[in-house]
Amino acid sequence: MPRHVLRTARALADATPTYAFVSTTAVYRSWEAPGQDESAPTWPGRADQEGDASDLAKLAVHKRGCELAVEQVFGDAALVARAGSIVGPHDNLGQLPAWLARAAAGGRMVAPGDPGRGLQLIDARDLAAFVLDQVEAKAGGLHNAVADGPNTTMGGLVDACVQATGASADPVWIDEAFLLSHGAAPWTELPFWIPDAPTTAGFWAVSGAQARAAGLRTRPFAETVQDTWEWLRSGGEVRPAPGSPSFGLPAEKERRLLDEWAAAAELR
Repeated sequence: MPRHVLRTARALADATPTYAFVSTTAVYRSWEAPGQDESAPTWPGRADQEGDASDLAKLAVHKRGCELAVEQVFGDAALVARAGSIVGPHDNLGQLPAWLARAAAGGRMVAPGDPGRGLQLIDARDLAAFVLDQVEAKAGGLHNAVADGPNTTMGGLVDACVQATGASADPVWIDEAFLLSHGAAPWTELPFWIPDAPTTAGFWAVSGAQARAAGLRTRPFAETVQDTWEWLRSGGEVRPAPGSPSFGLPAEKERRLLDEWAAAAELR
């Protein structure tokens, strides 16, 4: 919560030259324009705001308030890294692990929309390295901590999960309109799936040019997928924060979608 960050920043103001805060690109008000940079309009926020941190409906407003709290105390010495969707070993949200678990189960599996739809995901280890490098250099600033452009696709994600698990999964790519009309939930039941629309054209295309110029480096996405699978196989477990949704398509619902898609195909 912003007020917690504000108190922390004030407590450390005389003890440290830099304060780093990992924020989110969710602070941006609109996703219509691809390539938006750090100057794009954000949701409003207050540095002294209190409330319930588990209320994810207010995540964007709360995160913006946290940014303002750090900037209020540290000024130009504040480092704010607006991360995109974070993935990798020790995942505490569960979107990539949900795809890996489904691929490992094998058989026909629902794959949403256009396999060529770009995704912009960042490995937690790459984000951490960037933040630590900036802190060691005592470099403040505001950065979109994302790959500079999509670094994989929906098809690349699904294929990487199938290859990493070595399972005999068979992705069935289903039209977005069909999925929506049959009750499939974007983002949660089919993680990372954001339906293609004018209002979401820039969701997976935020500019990461400034962070790249400052030293952000991102590893190949397939490496992240493989390492996440190895972590899960070695006993890794997703432990979501309070308020986080569950991810993955229920098996019965998936079977129904696949059967109805096959039946619709026979009529086309």
